[in-house]
Amino acid sequence: MITSATPSSLFWQKQVHWGIQRWQLAAVGAFYLFFATIYLVTLELNTQTYFPAFVLQVTINYLSRLPPSLLVWWLLFVRLASWHAGYRIALHLVLCPLWVAIQVSLYHWGCDLVGEGYMTGNGLVWDLYIPALFYIIQFAVYHVYDYYLKLQKEKERAHQLEKLALESELTALKAQLNPHFLFNTLNSINASLPPELESVREQIARLADMFRYPLSVFERTLVPLSEEIAFVENYLLLEKERFGTRLQFDIQSSPAALRSMLPPLVIQPLVENSIKHGLSSLIEGGRVDIRCYMEGQILHVSVEDNGKGIDQPAGNWLFEKGLGLKNTQLRLEKMFGQQLEISTPVNGGLLIQMQIPQT
Repeated sequence: MITSATPSSLFWQKQVHWGIQRWQLAAVGAFYLFFATIYLVTLELNTQTYFPAFVLQVTINYLSRLPPSLLVWWLLFVRLASWHAGYRIALHLVLCPLWVAIQVSLYHWGCDLVGEGYMTGNGLVWDLYIPALFYIIQFAVYHVYDYYLKLQKEKERAHQLEKLALESELTALKAQLNPHFLFNTLNSINASLPPELESVREQIARLADMFRYPLSVFERTLVPLSEEIAFVENYLLLEKERFGTRLQFDIQSSPAALRSMLPPLVIQPLVENSIKHGLSSLIEGGRVDIRCYMEGQILHVSVEDNGKGIDQPAGNWLFEKGLGLKNTQLRLEKMFGQQLEISTPVNGGLLIQMQIPQT
């Protein structure tokens, strides 16, 4: 059963400042009121004085604890929230005596202002001991609550990751089932073709290989360049059947480059971009050149076409044109901190380059 939040709960959950909710402010107020009441009762029982006589004094005492408490809380739980908990706790060795000094000074100033008395001489030790004890209890509670909030966030994050992992696993299983049916269908079609349709048979075989490759590298972070080039070549041969003589291509890779590793499916989106946006609309078609070579421990890959190019300087707007370029850019950034380099050659067209460090 789904329940909606009541107006009362929404009121208390509203944030005031720094992510603090109203109910949290009320809890701190109740915390202060609880200890103030205990302090008042203790004073009354020990001095046998009329109870209301200490109300003003205790009110000043606890009000004087609020400003330094806010400063320490802001420092530890807002400004230095990213610090390790151990460092923030160690900082209390400095903050506690500073807090006590500020609180006692404010308390004495407030009492002088309204004409109330306070402890002096040897009795002053209680105005130091009790605030220090209060400081320890107060910020111990705050740290426990802060730890609880972070633990809840971690549990929520773990739950979300577990949910995403399950969804990814189900998606992967579906992705394996659907192509499995497709492969069987393609193989059946291939087997039924007469010998005179050998070129069609080759196209179907290439198409099956193209569907099979993404599944084979699904759980692999890196693959040899040789596998990626074979996949791209199959893609280009299929496209050439569609474009005929309007599409020419050339792939050159050094032996060292072919042994290098790179993320799977990062070259084909660049080639597809060249054909779709650079060459397909041209009557005469064009050419795509792929170059792969090593410089030290860096694999250099370039995809260049002589198509219509772009009519403005290369920029982030290019990655909004299609999903392929955008995803490739994001993968390179996340994995290697690298970005695609896009430029316009002297003879026109578009040149896309990437650099992939080898570890």
